[in-house]
Amino acid sequence: MDSGTSLFLFNSHILSNNNKLLDGFNTNTNANIDLDKDSSITAKIMRRDGFNIENGLLNLFVFFSPTGPKLEAINNKGHGMFLVNESKLDMAELSSLVLEGLKLEDGSAANIYNAKIINNGNTDTSDISLEIATRANFVSGNTQIGTIVCDGSSFTKGQVSCP
Repeated sequence: MDSGTSLFLFNSHILSNNNKLLDGFNTNTNANIDLDKDSSITAKIMRRDGFNIENGLLNLFVFFSPTGPKLEAINNKGHGMFLVNESKLDMAELSSLVLEGLKLEDGSAANIYNAKIINNGNTDTSDISLEIATRANFVSGNTQIGTIVCDGSSFTKGQVSCP
């Protein structure tokens, strides 16, 4: 997705499996992906990242539903999710996230609920990496969070803190 485009999913499901090109899902230049209700996106067995969000927004929200949307990125050669260039991941309380690796760079931010982020399969030595003025808020329900590395310009709050 590129140049201001939007993808809105309402009670829908998308699977990107074994993409031989690069990423499972990629947004650039003010593009965004919005998931509501029981929607889900799964990216697995990618050549690079499961989700690569560059100067974009990934928004998981819930209106009038007892359950929320789900994101999953597993068995990828890169990160489960890579947020770069002031990108944002914004999750509602009922949404959930399963990633094998999360990397934030260049002013990106994430509000994270109900996450399992472990087993990063790429060359990084951590499951979560925060670099160059990034922010991560681990709000609640985060059941399994692996190792985290932060540079001096990045910070976290909530259930997980930078070492």
